[in-house]
Amino acid sequence: GVSLHTRSRWLGWNADGSLRIATASVDPGTDPSKFAEMIGAHLMTRREPLGCSDANIELLERYLLESATRLNTHLQTRPFLFGDQLSAADLGLGSLYYELYSDPTPSTRLRPFSALSAWAQRCMNPEGLGTGNSESWDSLSATLRPVLEHELSTHYLPWAKANAVALASGDGTPFTVNLDGTDFTQPAQKYPAKSWRMLQAHWDDLTPESQATIRAVIGEV
Repeated sequence: GVSLHTRSRWLGWNADGSLRIATASVDPGTDPSKFAEMIGAHLMTRREPLGCSDANIELLERYLLESATRLNTHLQTRPFLFGDQLSAADLGLGSLYYELYSDPTPSTRLRPFSALSAWAQRCMNPEGLGTGNSESWDSLSATLRPVLEHELSTHYLPWAKANAVALASGDGTPFTVNLDGTDFTQPAQKYPAKSWRMLQAHWDDLTPESQATIRAVIGEV
């Protein structure tokens, strides 16, 4: 069923990913096989703590394809997220997709999104690029607003808030949050809770006018 199919995909990714990590970590001429087995065994223990469970797989795959679709549409007419200028957002999000394109399973699913693929490559090799200007919000909003709504309003911010609340409770039980109409369950994570606190600090530093402008795009979260 779904469980067996999911596990087979994970094992295929894990074998490829662990071998590439091991090969990059050992001296030239050294057989990386035994190190790949050790890395692979460790990676498989991280599935459940990171929420990559059989119960969550359909939501995760739906999220990935919808994110790719919206980003691909936005990036068809500009080299970077905000226009001709490279930003921290490009480096952060672009590196994620660069890694996804390097792995067999996600790269197969992402192959149709050519603008997304080209952007990920640009973000990792930006020499001589990204020195132009950012576009105005009026120019960006038609295709960037759907990206922000999907990434922030529907998924990341509700998840990050629920994770921080669960971690603060300190009881160690997994938390559940509804994302785009589907329940997502996983153990609370420390680093995202730290990131959430940093985001809240940055938010508190914004002027009321800036906060209102952002709320108009992503809503109340």
